[in-house]
Amino acid sequence: MPSRFRLITALLVTISCATSIHADEFHKYQPLGAQQVSAITSSETRTVIDLSGAWDIVDDGEVSGTMDLPSSRSDAGAFTIRRTVTIKKNTLTSRAWHILFLGVSDEVDLLVNGSHVMRYPGGSASFMARIPDQLLSPGSNTIELAVSEKGDLASLVSIFAPGAPSIHRGVVRELFLVGTPQVWTSDVSTTTVMGQGNRSASVIVSATINGNNVDRLAGRTTADEAMRQGQVAVSTEAVLIRKSDGAIAARSGVRNVSIERSRSERLKFDLSILNPDLWSPKNPNLYTLEVRTSYAGALVDVSSMALGLRSVRIETTENGRKFFLNDSLMYLHGIDYAEEYPESGSTLSYLQMEHDVALLKTLGVNIVRFSHQVPHPYLLHLCDRYGIMAMTELGVRGIPKDLLHIEEITALIQNRAKLLTGVVGSHSSIVACGLSDGLEEGTDATNTYHKTAAATLRAHSSILLYKVVSPTMIATTSEGGFDMIVVRLDDRRTADKMQEIINDAKRVVRTAALLITCGSLVSPGNTNGFSDPLSNESQAVAIRNGFDKARQNNLAGMIVETFNDHSLAFPTMLVDHSDPYVRTSGLVDVWRQPRVAYQMYKSLINAEKEPLLQARDFDDATPLVFITTGLMLALILTFIINRSRRFREYFLRAIVRPYNFYADIRDQRILSLLQTMLFGLVIATGVGLVFAAMMHYLRTDSTIEYLFHITLPSTSLNELVRYVAWQPALAVLIFGALVFSKLIVAAVLLRIGAIFIKGRILFRDTFTIVVWSAVPLLALLPIGIALYQILSTDAMTLWIPLVIAAASMWTIFRMLRATAIVFDVRPIKVYFVGFSALLIIGSIIVTFWAIQAEGFAFLQYYHSVIQA
Repeated sequence: MPSRFRLITALLVTISCATSIHADEFHKYQPLGAQQVSAITSSETRTVIDLSGAWDIVDDGEVSGTMDLPSSRSDAGAFTIRRTVTIKKNTLTSRAWHILFLGVSDEVDLLVNGSHVMRYPGGSASFMARIPDQLLSPGSNTIELAVSEKGDLASLVSIFAPGAPSIHRGVVRELFLVGTPQVWTSDVSTTTVMGQGNRSASVIVSATINGNNVDRLAGRTTADEAMRQGQVAVSTEAVLIRKSDGAIAARSGVRNVSIERSRSERLKFDLSILNPDLWSPKNPNLYTLEVRTSYAGALVDVSSMALGLRSVRIETTENGRKFFLNDSLMYLHGIDYAEEYPESGSTLSYLQMEHDVALLKTLGVNIVRFSHQVPHPYLLHLCDRYGIMAMTELGVRGIPKDLLHIEEITALIQNRAKLLTGVVGSHSSIVACGLSDGLEEGTDATNTYHKTAAATLRAHSSILLYKVVSPTMIATTSEGGFDMIVVRLDDRRTADKMQEIINDAKRVVRTAALLITCGSLVSPGNTNGFSDPLSNESQAVAIRNGFDKARQNNLAGMIVETFNDHSLAFPTMLVDHSDPYVRTSGLVDVWRQPRVAYQMYKSLINAEKEPLLQARDFDDATPLVFITTGLMLALILTFIINRSRRFREYFLRAIVRPYNFYADIRDQRILSLLQTMLFGLVIATGVGLVFAAMMHYLRTDSTIEYLFHITLPSTSLNELVRYVAWQPALAVLIFGALVFSKLIVAAVLLRIGAIFIKGRILFRDTFTIVVWSAVPLLALLPIGIALYQILSTDAMTLWIPLVIAAASMWTIFRMLRATAIVFDVRPIKVYFVGFSALLIIGSIIVTFWAIQAEGFAFLQYYHSVIQA
């Protein structure tokens, strides 16, 4: 049996056994067991206290409830939690104590026994915080976490990125109280250099040897000694052990070093191995790397980690730049993974992570892109163990160039980069790190950021670097310093232009390996066949097309978007789904139920028989409700014109001789309020028909959706827009009601303005002014009937907004002119007041939007990157 299938079988058996025991609890969070904790902390010389479980919620110093950790919160806001931990005296004094965070989304202030220890900036990378000895006491100790949101700007760029995932707040992963010996090892990272023909390997190990109260280690406890800067001589060595048989494969020389109290030393070790067992997706051979520290001949501390010996590089072949693993050309079959599960958010249990890895191994992918956050350490452990290469990212996605240099953003990115370097160096499965996704290429701000971030990561590892580029940015893409360039081709707009975009990318990208992303969104219940672009079958076809294009163009690989459905920061209107906050781009849904696209990608990777797909009939004609509504409005208008001679005369006069018509309003020779109201409803519904048709046509356009996100920075408003976009009849009613309400508001404002003149003006007069001034909007009625089909003609698309704008401006001009006549005020004064009021109101709205949502920066980004 091939090794790949042995691994899959072993993993599936493990999952099967676990889920059979806890079947009813599988979908809920399960605490890490001793085996999983050991895989993360990896040392028998340390005391590890799991702090998962119930914590007290503290409000104004008083306990107001409890909260289980870890957990993901969907609501924003600061909170404080507290827990009491008991530490025996002999254990306390023999250890140096730390809090190990595996992932906290927000900023956290750590307090121990009421004293502030530090502020942790948050992030999904693991972090260990040192607790000073003097803050702990034998017996009960309180640990307090004050969790608060990141800065406003940092939160803003997180949710306004195109397709931004939802932010799961709080302590989303496990945390531990860790007691280390008084001298301990941390920040272990490795670099592997393969010899000729992979017959030998050199592993360079970097590790930090830390000292705490070293006098206790030396047995010096008198007050005299405690006042000195203590110092002990320790011996440290690195040992490489083969996991398969437990034999020592290599051993470094012993390094003697003097460690002072509260000081540290960075050491390097060189391990040489002959005929190494190499790590690869097919044969994920692992070693155990141990850094052992001894004092006076006795073992003090052991820091261990799993290590796979492998080399990765990008090399030129006759078919372009390609990815090589262990000197062997490897085509990358990748997929994007979102670390998320229903009801628990980013807080996955180890059973769910194991289940996902089993699905990934069955699928046959050899690399997984973790684009949302740095993955859980246990998830990376599974990738190391079962042979899945990983791509991690800094999370710099869709940030406008004008915000990249803001101090809050640069500090956030620098912290992420520093934390990520520790993760990259401790997991052999991580082969590449992404610096950005969808930034504006060719700008000084972007180039400076890329250069700075690359320098930080290059200084600590030999990791491959890549970035994800929007197709609109290919012409200005700079590949300097990058090993791989990934071109995003995962929406409907780029599907028909895929070959053209790839050709452009191949002309521009010369020194980096070129990959593409592909995929599509689906309406989960849509099985109308691949002719319907939102069907499950269409998703499978999109993946097959991307796979074929990548192969035909000799690219280095492809990445499918995405493995699983995941939640979004803003509701999406691109698909018809019961939950608008779920991005349905997954090969499996949120509950990990496979779609036909899963079988398609699996068959393509493994050269298996493709699933059978049906085309069926798909009709994208104008919805009948638009035609019916338009004809009914035309019939109503015709009826009231023919029914009333007086109405017909006023209708013609309002168009041909508007001055006389407005003079009749002033002289109280006007139509009944009922007729005017009916006429206003016809106008409003006709305009509503146009907007409803536009919304229905543009509902699957990702660029329009993003424009709504940044111009209407409210999830509730976007959810309403999304809902009406998929309900044509309701959209006509809602938009019609909105237009009619605006007519009423305008009439009320005019009535308020009438207070300042001598004439007696009633609401019916101002309402008549507004409605009959809107006669030009009737020109939109015939457009609304055929608009859905008109928009499919690119030549006409630009003219529709211009026609709407022209009709609206004409209506405003007529309204002001009518006001001047009816109010008997000089027209120039009315025009000045009216346009000034519109300008002031508009300026207030725009200013508030620009300040609260950095509107202009994101609008510029939209123009340059999204709509370019």
